[in-house]
Amino acid sequence: MKKILFLVITLLLCVLSFAQERVFTKDNNYGFGTGFLCKDALSYVIPAIDIPSARPSMRDSLFYLKGLQIRKENKERVLKAAQDAVWNIEIISSFSDAVGIELSADNTPELWYLLSEAIQDTDHLIVAIKSKYFRQRPYIRWNEPDDGVADRSRLAETSSSPSGHSGLAATIMSILLEIYPSRAADIIARGKEFISARWILGFHYISDCELGAQIGGYVVNILHSNPSFLAQLDRAKKEAALLSRKGHPCFTTLHNDSNNK
Repeated sequence: MKKILFLVITLLLCVLSFAQERVFTKDNNYGFGTGFLCKDALSYVIPAIDIPSARPSMRDSLFYLKGLQIRKENKERVLKAAQDAVWNIEIISSFSDAVGIELSADNTPELWYLLSEAIQDTDHLIVAIKSKYFRQRPYIRWNEPDDGVADRSRLAETSSSPSGHSGLAATIMSILLEIYPSRAADIIARGKEFISARWILGFHYISDCELGAQIGGYVVNILHSNPSFLAQLDRAKKEAALLSRKGHPCFTTLHNDSNNK
């Protein structure tokens, strides 16, 4: 009887997403959290997601060719895009300059925890969609030689749509905009740059990136009804306010220094 009661309580905690133990438990190799929601909590959203057709649209093709031209002519932009192709928790850190403060587990622990959990919720939904629908990646469809920029061979059998990187970037961007509204222009610019990297490198069509970004926004909106997310969001806001009151030097120097490089 006690075992049955324990199981029922555990399931209720999962379904209702009550407050979690605030530790960085991980169910993957990328450093993300486990999510504020149960792994399949957003599966009901999938039927409402419009996946692009397998055949690229004219706009998709034009952006693919635009990306191909960038890869041939703009090595600096390609290098930046390749840096953004890394799939791990450091995606969060890449928004540091945009916020004007070092984003890290040590420097901004409350925000780091918030973002690491939220992006896992987005990833869970995107992975679920990818497993249900398949779209061939652009570099495969167009028989593009492997340029060694990123892990193309491993991703060849995975769906192009939606773009996971774009989803995570949009989730991070949406949350940062709420906590640091005064940095909105820089945060948005960084988010757009990160998302654009995916079609520039030929890993996704533009429609895959846009869909991923939409899903990232959807997840954040849904999370605003989750008590654990809201409580952690409040902690992150208080952390940001405290750093600001202390006159944290990063708020005034980090962004300016990045512009002078």
